[in-house]
Amino acid sequence: MDKNQRKKLLLIIAILGIVALMTSVYLLKNHYYPDLGSFCDFDESISCSYVNSSSFSEILNVPAALLGIFWSCFLTFFAIKSIKKRTYLVPLFLWSLFGVLSSIFFIIAEFILKAICPLCTVVHIISFIVIILSILLLNSQKTNIRILDLKQLKTILTIIIIINLLPFLFFNTVQAEQNYDDFAQCLTDSGLVIYSSSQCGACAYQEELFGESFGLINLVECNPSAEDYNQELCDARFISATPTWILEIEGEEFEREIGYQNFEQLSSWTSCVLNS
Repeated sequence: MDKNQRKKLLLIIAILGIVALMTSVYLLKNHYYPDLGSFCDFDESISCSYVNSSSFSEILNVPAALLGIFWSCFLTFFAIKSIKKRTYLVPLFLWSLFGVLSSIFFIIAEFILKAICPLCTVVHIISFIVIILSILLLNSQKTNIRILDLKQLKTILTIIIIINLLPFLFFNTVQAEQNYDDFAQCLTDSGLVIYSSSQCGACAYQEELFGESFGLINLVECNPSAEDYNQELCDARFISATPTWILEIEGEEFEREIGYQNFEQLSSWTSCVLNS
């Protein structure tokens, strides 16, 4: 492989890194705002919002999409640096390998969830393409890369490791979790019911809003594949989308809202007041 061919492959990797970066940025937004939905939400088995708000969407409290942003940025960095300095091919390969291993983990997670995130799949495919190209680039070297050359990268590799550890420190800083038990119990006592689905991104985000207090909310499961699926109540209320909040008094429906609702919206339906 001549110099021009190597440069083309590295530019391809850099471009793929940028595509992965843009995809990860969108997924990070989707992780924090699944209630807004996504253009890649087709149904409960093919949904970016559902997978991206599931229990697998965070690693030690760090959003997987944020880790994807870090991976994409440094992938592009290694590819560009490798154009002029071939010693960067080794960290490029190792970083690509890390990306593939991560992709395998998240692919397994999708099998467990029985759902596919199309945009996540784009990043997975990119990681597999990149590892193949990085192997080709390493094998194309006519001479072995010296250990002495790799030692010159010690400082920058140390900095990169530290930067990637920062999110774990930031997201795992101990914070007192606010208790919403009284507010949640008041909503239930007032007759507010949430018709939800275990495979709904906005529903997961709604549950996250309440934290542990969500267990006090009157919930009706409307996902046919769930063990506690309540077909009778879901059909009786003509539930077409989740989450759907309905104010019910003595079995009569007084008001309903479809989609994610914040505390202020929920409070406005009842006499319940959120204590700050």
